[in-house]
Amino acid sequence: MNKLVVLILIVTCRQFIVDAQDTIKSLPQVIVNSTTKKNSELSTQEITREDILKTQPQDIGMVLQKVSGCSMKSYGGLGGMKTISVRGLGGQHTAVIVDDFFLGNTQNGQLNLASVQTDNIEKLALNNGAKTNNLLPVSAYVYGSVITISTFENNFGSKLYQTRFSSKIGSFGEVDNYLSFKVSKSKLFLSAFGKYRQANGKYAYTLNNGKTIYSGIRENNDFKDWYSGVSLGYLVNNKSQFRLIYRNSGSDQGLPGPIILYNSLTNQRLTSQLNILNCDFKSQFKSIYFRLFYAFQNDEIHYSDPSFLNQTGGIESTYQNTIHQTGLSFSKNWNSYFHLYGGLDTKISKLDFNTENASSPNRIHSIGAFGLKGLIQSINYDMQVSSQSIIEQNASGERAPNRFISNPFFSIENEAIGKMKLKFK
Repeated sequence: MNKLVVLILIVTCRQFIVDAQDTIKSLPQVIVNSTTKKNSELSTQEITREDILKTQPQDIGMVLQKVSGCSMKSYGGLGGMKTISVRGLGGQHTAVIVDDFFLGNTQNGQLNLASVQTDNIEKLALNNGAKTNNLLPVSAYVYGSVITISTFENNFGSKLYQTRFSSKIGSFGEVDNYLSFKVSKSKLFLSAFGKYRQANGKYAYTLNNGKTIYSGIRENNDFKDWYSGVSLGYLVNNKSQFRLIYRNSGSDQGLPGPIILYNSLTNQRLTSQLNILNCDFKSQFKSIYFRLFYAFQNDEIHYSDPSFLNQTGGIESTYQNTIHQTGLSFSKNWNSYFHLYGGLDTKISKLDFNTENASSPNRIHSIGAFGLKGLIQSINYDMQVSSQSIIEQNASGERAPNRFISNPFFSIENEAIGKMKLKFK
């Protein structure tokens, strides 16, 4: 028996020795080259249409939550409000620019990202303090970050006729249809587009209350929204372009609220209507590029609760925002070392609502900015000085004080050293 054990140990040790012998393999040579990004936009993250098609998101809020440095807050499912936080800052510190036009709400200072669908997006970029396009409204320069969106309908196409159509069906009666048609010639493009989406939101639920089990169907959780519009672009010459864009959108949704067993009345409604008219003119004078633009936006929100117990027998509230914005932006590029940009921007906004003794506040917000940026060897720099003037006017009641603010900005960034960044503001 002892001889057998010794024999097994000898065979096992021999196998370990054979396995422990080194083997030499020839690997192919790998050469790693270092390259420098030849632009001053190291803080830009881009998402293309191909990336969007892979994930099939319903709105840009779902797209941006996959971008580094972003966190998205969702206050519900389909139709629920979505806001974004970039690098810990609130949504009011992020500007949303669609086809070079500012999109926002003066009343609360931020945008519901769920209202911006992805069917027509060609490219989306998040710029953390950087500016991929120096002909944007100057008001975008003073934000901590900027989301720029380029759409299918509002730019020249590569083909004479282009059509885009999509149709989706989802849970809880969701139906989503989108259609767009564009004609692009050498000097002219014309497009028409529209979308309609709805869902009934009737999902089953079970509620345990002690030994009693309640089952039911969620009511007043329906949702529908739509948008449509037309756009036109004309090349005056090889250096000048004019665009005119009109868009109408709206929504109608129920607000289900909490489940109350002894009171099943859930008939609160929230409707919205948005009308946008944008036009701009881009041109070049010698080596200076400039852009003139005008934007009109009328946004109306209506909330109703006929079952609210008060003296008037319900709640009917309507809020209407009207915005006029105009401005001039310019850009001059000497070489990769020096790039000059700046401009002026004025926004006149008014808020009306149907309550008694409404103050109907008006605001005149003017912004001027002047900056210099460039690339020296592997270092990107950006220097900017901006000033803001805010004038408050109320029809009645106490108004906020007028303000004048000046903001210097300086940034240095080097991609080779872990994107080292120094900013002063």
